[in-house]
Amino acid sequence: MLELLAEREARRPSQKGRSNRAIFFAMQAEVKAALDEGWTVVQIYRVLQAEGRIKFSYQSFRLYVDRLILNPGHTRKTSKGDKPATPQAKKPEPAATQAADKAKGFVWKQNHSKEDLI
Repeated sequence: MLELLAEREARRPSQKGRSNRAIFFAMQAEVKAALDEGWTVVQIYRVLQAEGRIKFSYQSFRLYVDRLILNPGHTRKTSKGDKPATPQAKKPEPAATQAADKAKGFVWKQNHSKEDLI
């Protein structure tokens, strides 16, 4: 059944990315079994490509393996605009950071007295 769906999706030219995903779904169990036996992702990709079973790039294949087999429950990364779920610790007061940033040794002054220089 899955192979028939994959073939049907592969014939649809307007949605190439979806057909690639459908093709991967059809062979997902085989890829998982090969990974469990110790084969690398690139070795599996090369064999499937040489057999003509897949025609998409290694990067796409790697993405499907990562998202659908290795990390199936992994959610998307949060963007910079998203707020974190847990509150962050308070930042220190500006006066406290300024005091910590001051040098404890030599302090430059433009108008030094003669006694300070000798």
